[in-house]
Amino acid sequence: MNLTVRIDASLLRYLDPHRREQVLRSAMTESMLFLENRVAHGTPVDTGALRGSLFHDLRGRWFGGLRGVVASPLEYAPAVEYGRRPGQRMPPVAAIERWAQRVIGVRGLGYIIARSIARRGTRGAFMFQTAARDGVRTVEAIFARHIRGSL
Repeated sequence: MNLTVRIDASLLRYLDPHRREQVLRSAMTESMLFLENRVAHGTPVDTGALRGSLFHDLRGRWFGGLRGVVASPLEYAPAVEYGRRPGQRMPPVAAIERWAQRVIGVRGLGYIIARSIARRGTRGAFMFQTAARDGVRTVEAIFARHIRGSL
């Protein structure tokens, strides 16, 4: 999932060249924190591991393409984000078994639930997509505020 923010480059020429990168990095950091919070708010919670694994990272330099990343390193994050199509292979039975014991309180259902997920699929939470879609105006405003505040 990518969110591209276009900024009014004409304003950048008025910034002190030595402060330009600092201003853009500050705006990007605030934007990533905002988006990470939005993603966390939309993330389904069982143990809290997925929500707790969210991180942001700032990469690159302003002239070569400053890039902010909000992500999770957990293997199952894409399955939660996008869901699973029917007919795919079963998810890990051991993980489903632990979930079933925790949520339903019954042992021995892991295989049955995993088989059902493989057959029927699951709906995605789309927490990253929703955060990007709903947050784009706020991110643009954050950049505009940082740039105008530095002129």
